[in-house]
Amino acid sequence: MSKVRLLPSAGFVLMLFTHALLLVTLAWGASTPDLERVWVLTQNLQRRQFVALTPKDVDLLRGALTHYPTLSRAFIGRAQLGFVEPSRNSWNTLPRSHIITSAQLTGVVHIQLECQAPATAFPVTIMLERASRRHELRFTESGRREVVLEFTVPHKPELIAVTVSSASSDSSSEQVKIALRTLSPPGAKGSP
Repeated sequence: MSKVRLLPSAGFVLMLFTHALLLVTLAWGASTPDLERVWVLTQNLQRRQFVALTPKDVDLLRGALTHYPTLSRAFIGRAQLGFVEPSRNSWNTLPRSHIITSAQLTGVVHIQLECQAPATAFPVTIMLERASRRHELRFTESGRREVVLEFTVPHKPELIAVTVSSASSDSSSEQVKIALRTLSPPGAKGSP
């Protein structure tokens, strides 16, 4: 009586390996690269009625900025920082937005945030949230407040979350508007 072979042949194993490799290659090829997803996001910011960045969009941008530091120029050009979300005449009216910094920004930077709102909206609180620190600015009337940001890692742009909250019960997005007004040169010791 002959023995029945229990192990698969080398040809069968090679065929299975080839099919598995083909499936992995097709799955990888069908996935959308991060830079393409960022490009689609930039197009949506410019061409469509934009509402807000989703948490998934924020994670995508943070990851892409880590791998491609010069990507910040797609959002703010040659500026040192600016809003990611679209603004009208440099005014941002979204209750939650994001500031993106350039790859060249290092040292201590003094910026001014300007807030304009009807008297019923005050007090207005603007919260800047970074990975390492949180800055809170409280406005009791329309005006400007300075915030000092320190950037210790050169060539690593950041995405800073900005949250605007108002005392008013009216949730109109047009009610409170903020703008980045001035930016001192990197390493400046005093306010501009």
